[in-house]
Amino acid sequence: MIGPIVFASNLEELAALAAENPGSPAIVDPDLNSIDAPSTPGRDGRSGYPKRAPPIIEYPCSDAQMPLVSYEMAVSVTHVRQCDVGDIRALELAILQNIDAERVHRLLARAEEQIPAAASTILRLLFRRAVEPYRIKDLDADSGVTERTLQRRCHRLGIACPKNLSALARVFAVARLLHWSKRPLSSVALALGFSNDANCYRLLRRILGSTLSRDMTTDDMDRVEEVILREIVGPRRVADGSLGAAIR
Repeated sequence: MIGPIVFASNLEELAALAAENPGSPAIVDPDLNSIDAPSTPGRDGRSGYPKRAPPIIEYPCSDAQMPLVSYEMAVSVTHVRQCDVGDIRALELAILQNIDAERVHRLLARAEEQIPAAASTILRLLFRRAVEPYRIKDLDADSGVTERTLQRRCHRLGIACPKNLSALARVFAVARLLHWSKRPLSSVALALGFSNDANCYRLLRRILGSTLSRDMTTDDMDRVEEVILREIVGPRRVADGSLGAAIR
């Protein structure tokens, strides 16, 4: 999933790399004294995001904090604590979460325009955890309420049930990483922790009516986004496979 690693010594270099490699996250050690830069990229007034903004993963070897200037240029900032062997998986998950993060933020922002504010916490939690196998009973612990209560809450809020929301988030993660990386679907499924390729294919067909390929275009990705959005805010069962003809 990850291509060649390129190093930047300051934020201006990081901004240039971000412009050349849109959607690539940046791992930053806030201990580095050279992280400050005299200027940072401007923001795009239409989208609200910086024009050349990478998602930033803060991976410190101490409790140091990133300078505020770096937050000004970031689409998102993810904190991974300390540098030890046990945190390598956390770093891997942070990278998967932050690849093409602006697309995730855009989808969630569109969904939140159409759902009650109380549904946002559940939605964002499930999309953040979509890069790894996630059981609904784990959501109980993360949200502090029982699965039965969550089911009732989602029904009352008029959104898909937690199990379906989790499936939608997983499908979006597959599509996002497939479109960005152009790697085979089997590689994406492995990176996201599917037990085997067949489970990934079945999930895609259940939600989208078809599977996806590494050759999917930006238009294809936009269509996937529309399906996911529609299922979040107006849950129904996808059974007609109508998207299959549109997505290669």
